[in-house]
Amino acid sequence: MLLASNVQRPGAMNRVNTIIPHSDFGSPDCCGCLVGIVVGERASIVCNECSAVVRLVPATELQKTLDEMEIGLSLATALCPHCRNVNLFPGLSAVTAYVCQSCGRGVELG
Repeated sequence: MLLASNVQRPGAMNRVNTIIPHSDFGSPDCCGCLVGIVVGERASIVCNECSAVVRLVPATELQKTLDEMEIGLSLATALCPHCRNVNLFPGLSAVTAYVCQSCGRGVELG
């Protein structure tokens, strides 16, 4: 995950989308994913579904915080049979079907 830009205009907002499930960070029934939103020198980690604020951090710490949150999750992996790239699925212990994050083709395991 990368920030759109390291140089920010005053009042500019940058957004970092993730696939980190909100359900693993305080709301077990929520189906949303966490999003980092940087405004100036501050960053909020919020749910894209229910808009709950999960954490507030300095903007310079956002990527590190998101990485640490993601590392703490269960992680399923799958090798795409089409393009041979590894797909990561944070928050899941296994996958039975997915769309490859590299080539976009559907894969059914089993």
